[in-house]
Amino acid sequence: MFKDILNDCSYYLISAGITFFVSLCYDFLKDEPPEHFKKILEAVVCGFMSFAICGYTSTHCDWLSEFDCLFVSVGIGVIGAGRVSEIALQLIARKLNVTVNNDK
Repeated sequence: MFKDILNDCSYYLISAGITFFVSLCYDFLKDEPPEHFKKILEAVVCGFMSFAICGYTSTHCDWLSEFDCLFVSVGIGVIGAGRVSEIALQLIARKLNVTVNNDK
């Protein structure tokens, strides 16, 4: 039973790893000022997002196979890199009714 579950989840775990790697490399290639801990944390969150999105869509949508998730994970890594913390900060600021200064 556990072996069947692991075989079913292997594509999702690989897609999470690809997303982590792409997000981490993309953040370092952009050479933005945030510290390395924040970049690694964002890459981990992107990996979890990829695992969840690919797992849900490939089981509930007929047009996306498990193998397609490997290609989708690259896009999630590039889009999610650097955006995860911005979205989280905006949501926290909205909840606490404070303003966030996004000067770049």
